[in-house]
Amino acid sequence: MFTGFSDSTYVILPENPLRVFKIFFNGAVFISFIFFAFILRAEIITDDMGRRVEVNTPVESIVSLSPADTEIIYWLGLESHLTAVSLNCDYPLAVRGLDRVGSFLNPDIEKIAAYKPDVVISGGGIQKKIMKKLEKFKIPVLVLYPRDIDKGMVKDMTIIGGLAGDFSNVKSRIKEYIRYLKDASAAPDARQFRVYMEIWGQPVMAVGGKSFINDELKLAGGKNIFAGSKIEYPKISPEEVVKLNPDVIILLYKPEKNFKDRPYFKLTKAGENNNIYVVEDPDSVLRAGPRIPAGVKQLRDILDRAADK
Repeated sequence: MFTGFSDSTYVILPENPLRVFKIFFNGAVFISFIFFAFILRAEIITDDMGRRVEVNTPVESIVSLSPADTEIIYWLGLESHLTAVSLNCDYPLAVRGLDRVGSFLNPDIEKIAAYKPDVVISGGGIQKKIMKKLEKFKIPVLVLYPRDIDKGMVKDMTIIGGLAGDFSNVKSRIKEYIRYLKDASAAPDARQFRVYMEIWGQPVMAVGGKSFINDELKLAGGKNIFAGSKIEYPKISPEEVVKLNPDVIILLYKPEKNFKDRPYFKLTKAGENNNIYVVEDPDSVLRAGPRIPAGVKQLRDILDRAADK
């Protein structure tokens, strides 16, 4: 970087903490080496749990425990700031070469602390105990887990982009995400099926109205039969599914071989019309990351197949 003062005086500022000032004046050259720390700014960030976290930005080192947030970091082109990730971070393929600090549910606190990251990114309140342990090491922890796939997702992408202090690529990537989400959505006049989305089979767990996955289904043209639930993923009884009698059943995990023969499936309209489906790529639906438009497209394609019958 070059800053000019006059024809006979100028200052050269290299892009690193060692600043070399070369001052030329009347033919005499004076060189002084000035060492000083890179200027950081203490920033208060409100995460998705409403916690106010102080982070010194721009950060150089990030440890991500959340697969979804790791995907966001790569999507924004900020992967050079990633120091380590959890064992569950498996996308994109490039992430597999990074160091691991335990699993999402059981991260290695001592190993994380040894890296001395500028910030740790966690996903969901399930890691509350982990957050407290890390905070004892004076390591800032941000919980990024959006409740919706438009404003909430954009907010988290903006927060992550701000950590690195570089918005050159962030704004354009956010615009791309919004455009992809719009392109993946069903037409306003598309037929709305009543849908049961099962996130797990033992115990039986459904997608509730407070989950961002409920937003995906709405954009795809479906209506969640458990949209009224105040829990993200409520445990339910098979009898409830039969009573609510969905038109379409969608499983968000790999089930047993003869899953369509479950008694509570066969007693619904979905079972009668063979409208029971398994998503091919569950992670694009289940992870609150940049692949959500692909998840919406998967759900939309399933509902289109149901409409063609």
